[in-house]
Amino acid sequence: MPLIKTQCSGELSVQIKSKLAGDLSKICSTVMKKPESYVMGTVEDGLTAMMGGRSAACAFVEVKGIGGFSPAVNKKLSAEICSCIEKTTGIQPSCVYINFTDVPGSSWGWNGDTF
Repeated sequence: MPLIKTQCSGELSVQIKSKLAGDLSKICSTVMKKPESYVMGTVEDGLTAMMGGRSAACAFVEVKGIGGFSPAVNKKLSAEICSCIEKTTGIQPSCVYINFTDVPGSSWGWNGDTF
């Protein structure tokens, strides 16, 4: 039920997108203490974006889930997500924005029902 949706500027190979989605899925599962079988990781490239008023390699990440967030968890997620993105794509942590959203179970659909 956690979703980590990553949008990156520039073009990424299918292999890089797949690796990044898998690595970010594992980070969410581990840090949020959620079974990875419930985590969805997506990576989109080709984002047209400006960072600090200039063109730069950058990424926007959304992490949504039902519970599991706290200031400490969010800080750890931010550090690990930024490190992973930098290692995999070369995008600097200073060019990554992350949004954390706690969603009520009744607002999260899955398998023809809600949580």
